[in-house]
Amino acid sequence: MNFESKELGIALIVIGVGLLIGSLFLFLNDMNTNDVSYGTFRVLLAVVFSPVLIIMGVRGLVFQYRLNKILDEEKK
Repeated sequence: MNFESKELGIALIVIGVGLLIGSLFLFLNDMNTNDVSYGTFRVLLAVVFSPVLIIMGVRGLVFQYRLNKILDEEKK
């Protein structure tokens, strides 16, 4: 498979945001059932991995933008 950085960047951002929102809802649900220890672990995992995915996605989008800008200048 051949992904462009733009598509991959958007996908990583969507996955990171979804993971963060989903873990927040799971944590709130676990607080209602008094099983906070497992929910806290999930939130900590999401807090660690979500920004990593979002940053990777943004870097991919910036890379694609800069590459397109350089290629457009070379065509002129």
